[in-house]
Amino acid sequence: MCEYCASHGGKFRWYLNPDNYSDRFLEDKKRMKLLYDLTGWGIDQFLDYTTKMASLTKIPIIGRGIKYLANSMATNSHSSQVVALSDAFKITELADNLCALECMCRRNIRGISESICINFGPVKELFEKLKPSEKIEVLTIDEARQKIKDADQKGLVHQVLYAKLPYPIVICNCDLNCCNAAKIRFNFGIKKAMMKGHEVAEVDFKKCDGCEDQKVPNCLQYCQFGAIKWKLDDKTIQIDKNICFGCGICNSHCNKSAIKLIPRQETPEIINKW
Repeated sequence: MCEYCASHGGKFRWYLNPDNYSDRFLEDKKRMKLLYDLTGWGIDQFLDYTTKMASLTKIPIIGRGIKYLANSMATNSHSSQVVALSDAFKITELADNLCALECMCRRNIRGISESICINFGPVKELFEKLKPSEKIEVLTIDEARQKIKDADQKGLVHQVLYAKLPYPIVICNCDLNCCNAAKIRFNFGIKKAMMKGHEVAEVDFKKCDGCEDQKVPNCLQYCQFGAIKWKLDDKTIQIDKNICFGCGICNSHCNKSAIKLIPRQETPEIINKW
């Protein structure tokens, strides 16, 4: 299990522990300030601020120390962990006050206006209070799941984000070339900005035909992490489990059901690589 689960999961993954959705977490003044900042001050300003802070890791000599501090402080802020579709669906059962808000990452980077971030908990009430003129879409569980499924079909990666661990507040569905958390992890080495998921993808070679009727296999087209390689000589797919984040998008788009997700702890060489 990841360190988050060890500290906050009990017998569950941390984001599937019903206790972590309790309103008692809102008694924490630092968490409430963070929530007010994210909804009132604006997530777009938060994204800009965190990116600028992360860039300090590139400064010679002191950069390494800043990276260490950023990873240490991430759990007290607004960071994420990748989840597969099935876990994203389970989260919608545990959360209340489901609503869809515009994805600021996609809007700011690519100019795409789409209410695809599934927020919950106090976010709806705070957003209505602090930004009454902004668009908010109230959702049922089925409607939230449909949005997540639609995002999955588009190849968007699902993440659960928290407002100070272990309190989940949103399921983000994003492109990695827009995602602020991904940028901070991959460009600046702050791994806790976006933790890997609890599974990794594995190919069943008895079922996989390398999408022989296509120029490029589906899984290769949809993997945003670069974990999948296609051997042209024998048309076989190889998944690098050291790179795989366990998002499950390759699984969703495999027409042969030849890719499955297996628990990370069942693969010794990557068991502690989050």
